[in-house]
Amino acid sequence: TQFVDAVSCFESAAEIITNNSAIWFNLGLARLCLGQTNSGAAAFSAVDTNSPVAAQAQYHLAVIAAQQGSVTEAIRHATLSSTIDPLIEETRWLLAGLRQQNGDYQAAAAIYDGFATTHPGEDERLARFYADWAAQAEHTGAWAAARIRYEKAQLYQPRDPRIHMAIARCASALGDTIGAHEALDRAAITVNKNGIPFD
Repeated sequence: TQFVDAVSCFESAAEIITNNSAIWFNLGLARLCLGQTNSGAAAFSAVDTNSPVAAQAQYHLAVIAAQQGSVTEAIRHATLSSTIDPLIEETRWLLAGLRQQNGDYQAAAAIYDGFATTHPGEDERLARFYADWAAQAEHTGAWAAARIRYEKAQLYQPRDPRIHMAIARCASALGDTIGAHEALDRAAITVNKNGIPFD
C-alpha cells in the first residue's frame, strides 16, 4: 500500500539524514497509519523540540501515551506540545481531558475556561466537565464547592433540569431552603412545556 511505501521511503531517508525532524515526523505518521504505534512513537521521539513540527510530534506522543494508559506521560507530552505552540487546540482539549482524568480539575478548569468564549458550540462538553467536578465534591460532602461548580455548569447548559436539581440538593444540604426551592422551580420550568413552575 501507499503507507508501506511511505514508511520504506522515510526510513531510507532517515538513514541518510539522521537529524531531519520533518523526515522523522512523517515517518511517525506513516507508521501510525499502518497501526505501528510503538515504532511511530519512536519516530516522533526523534523529532527535535526546536523543529517546526515539534508541537505536533509531542501531541501525537501524548495521544499514544493516553491510549496506552500512561496518563502521566501523556500529560508530559501534551504540556510540552502546548508550551511549544499554545495555539494548537487539539492539544489543549487533550490536556484538559487528561488533567480531568488525573483528578486535577483545577488545572483542567483553567484550560476549559479558555474555550468558553471562543467555542460556544462546546457548551455541553464544558457543562459536563463542571457537573462531573461538582459530583466529585458532592460525594465527599463538600456541598458549597459542589454548588459553585453546578452553578458554573448551569451557565453552559441552563436548560438541563438535572443540573438545577443538583443545585437544589446542594442548597438543601447547606440549609438554604429558598435557594433549593428556586432551583427546583428552574428545574420544573425546563421540563414543563407551559413554563409553569411547581408551587
